Amino acid sequence: MVVAGCDGQRFVFPVEEVHGIQWFNPNELKGIPATVARTEMAFFQGILTWQNKSVGCLDDKFLFDTLNGSLT
Repeated sequence: MVVAGCDGQRFVFPVEEVHGIQWFNPNELKGIPATVARTEMAFFQGILTWQNKSVGCLDDKFLFDTLNGSLT
């Protein structure tokens, strides 16, 4: 399980694997594919290359706002 928090609220998510906290420069983010960007719920901020893999970086504010809205 991973516990994620934002603005004093916490959510718990089941996960299979965790690689720890990775710090990155936001300028390293690349654009998300058009197929993802056109979706109604595009939670991604951008794509980051990490250990020779493409990793989708989530937009934390949009994600937590959506989670909070689904609980009310």
